[in-house]
Amino acid sequence: MKKFKLVVACLIAILLTGCVKFNANMDIKKDKSMDFSIIYAVNSSLLGNEELLSADNKKSLEDQGFTISDYNQDNMKGFTVKRNIANIDKVSNEGDVQYSLSNIMDEKSESKYIFKVKKGLLKNTYTAKLKFDAEDSDLSNDANLDDTQWDTQADTDDSLDLDSFGSDADFSSMMSSMDLSFNVTLPYSALSNNATSTNDDNKKLTWTLTATDTKTIDFEFELYNMTNIYIGCGIIILVLILMIAIVLNKRNNSTNNMDNNVSPDIKPTTENNKAEI
Repeated sequence: MKKFKLVVACLIAILLTGCVKFNANMDIKKDKSMDFSIIYAVNSSLLGNEELLSADNKKSLEDQGFTISDYNQDNMKGFTVKRNIANIDKVSNEGDVQYSLSNIMDEKSESKYIFKVKKGLLKNTYTAKLKFDAEDSDLSNDANLDDTQWDTQADTDDSLDLDSFGSDADFSSMMSSMDLSFNVTLPYSALSNNATSTNDDNKKLTWTLTATDTKTIDFEFELYNMTNIYIGCGIIILVLILMIAIVLNKRNNSTNNMDNNVSPDIKPTTENNKAEI
């Protein structure tokens, strides 16, 4: 997929205020479905009428199954990419998995699976090993321009006085102020994690990301195989019904046998007694 159209205003936003947002969110539910979304945005006052995502890029993402919507909140303007996965087993593999979060929207990315799964009868154990490297993301690629590229951008827009920032600008320090985060919501407490912070008894995990370092994200959790549980409960109920039916049938048979073994009618004996009298 082509690089996102991050305009010069985005670069100035980084230099002046660091107002660039990259928020990735995973909401995993009990039924194994997952809502996944990423917010890309910059300071709206600096972006102007430009768009971060071109029409061609948007169509390409939609063809891959993503839903694109505009993001305009807290003086930030950009877009949100969303995707719903009906069952995370479809993006899980029993072998080792490392998923690149920063290449999530690159159609050429080799990352296919998100989780490593250890399957069980009643529940599965999932392990996530994700990597975020700002150098792999479009935000970082478009922001880290060399001197030639800066001169080219300046020549194409007389309103930009890039020299005013100084030749010794510490771009790494400026980019570290970007709002980069990864958030996970689980239905049950995580078995383990290396999150920056946790809430709700380890059900909500947050990682603070940076544009200067590669971040490894690890967490492990369990989900119940409700289909197997329902089948198991159904089998147990069926067995109980059969057992009750067998017991009732035995009782009925015992009652019938007792009725058949009752003493003969005593009427003839009574008539003989009257004759004797």
